[in-house]
Amino acid sequence: MSRRGQAGVELLALVPVLVAAVLLAWQLIALLAAAGRAQDRARADALAATGPAGRALTVRAQVTLPGLLPGLGPRLVVPARAVVVP
Repeated sequence: MSRRGQAGVELLALVPVLVAAVLLAWQLIALLAAAGRAQDRARADALAATGPAGRALTVRAQVTLPGLLPGLGPRLVVPARAVVVP
């Protein structure tokens, strides 16, 4: 039984797993960045909003994530909410 070239075949089989791991990590980074942007937008909108005197005002914002691969399912939307209490 020959073992010649087996390491190359194993490495070649590992490539799709590595690509999937990189794509998953990239999507997670994009998700965390979008969550930060959504929260910043909600806070900025809440500070700029003026509501009725004596009542709490809730402001909502959302950010759509860019697609990981074009045409691959629906896009993710990250919602955020900020409350201004007088």
